[in-house]
Amino acid sequence: MAEWAQRKYKVENFDCRLLEIFLKHKKVPIADTCNWLEAISGTIPTKSWLASIKVVTDDKCPTCKTSETTHHIINKHTTL
Repeated sequence: MAEWAQRKYKVENFDCRLLEIFLKHKKVPIADTCNWLEAISGTIPTKSWLASIKVVTDDKCPTCKTSETTHHIINKHTTL
């Protein structure tokens, strides 16, 4: 997984063990676990995606007013 993170996202020091501990920790709310897994796998339902299937008409990030994509969310609004 560390090699994948390096290749795909240019992450230098991805700690697989830390991720495993986080995902298995009983006190971490399931919603937080789901959010992490969505971000890592690139399956966050962004406004751009929702607009592409005509669920919403505006694909802009409410904070930045630029197109809201998975890349945008991860790079601008998370510490991943």
